[in-house]
Amino acid sequence: MTLERRAAGGGEGRGSTRQVRRLAKPVPDGQEGINLQNEEDEMNTRLRGTIVLALAVLVIPGVLHAQEALQPGDSIGSMSLRSGGAAGPPLWAFCSPAFLGAGVTTTECTVPPLPEVAIGHGCFFADEVLRDAGWPLHRWEMYLDGQQVDLDAFGTYDEDLPQTGLPGHDPGAEVITKLRSWDVVLVNPTAGAHTLRSVARFEEPMNSGFLTFEPGTYELVVNFAVLAPPLPQTGSPAPTGALPLWLGAGGLLALVVGLGLRSGARRAR
Repeated sequence: MTLERRAAGGGEGRGSTRQVRRLAKPVPDGQEGINLQNEEDEMNTRLRGTIVLALAVLVIPGVLHAQEALQPGDSIGSMSLRSGGAAGPPLWAFCSPAFLGAGVTTTECTVPPLPEVAIGHGCFFADEVLRDAGWPLHRWEMYLDGQQVDLDAFGTYDEDLPQTGLPGHDPGAEVITKLRSWDVVLVNPTAGAHTLRSVARFEEPMNSGFLTFEPGTYELVVNFAVLAPPLPQTGSPAPTGALPLWLGAGGLLALVVGLGLRSGARRAR
């Protein structure tokens, strides 16, 4: 391609014409194919991004649902959760409920075969005024077999709890304390190993009337094993209605002992 431009001066004289030759750049061999390949790669990248975004929209809600805290009526395998813990035998009849101090306390215990067991933790106070003032000063979390429990959905219950050996009282003197506990019941606890984590976070000192909890995080890890129900002996008579079918002699003995220890075992709740 040739362009003509009239020179403004110089050695070429007025009115002379300078020819400037401008050559178009040729496309190197194979460059056109490379450009097409780049466009195709860009389209594939956009398509993959669209697919990933669509999958995220479909999958993420399901993952979030799977991670939601357990509420009344929810199940863990064949077990389920409900409220009504004041009426049933507590886990703390068989396992220590005591926080030894700020940090993590771990305990192990064995639980007889029972149709249900109350697993909610709590605190006891010297009177109702201290209970109402102290309870809001700490926040609770609870996890059963690795899944968080929505404690607010279950609520709490209040109960008078006889205790002995409390600070400021004779060791044998029985004192009626004011308990507040999370109202969580485990229904049909399956035989085998389970883990219950209770976490209490104190933002400021809390006075129960017997001792003061300093600010910090208190965590109790209870590794409890539920025993399998005894197998019926061959040729033994069928159980009568005098005992529940789930109990058996061994379970009855354990339950009686456990309920007998309920007052002492729940001292630190």
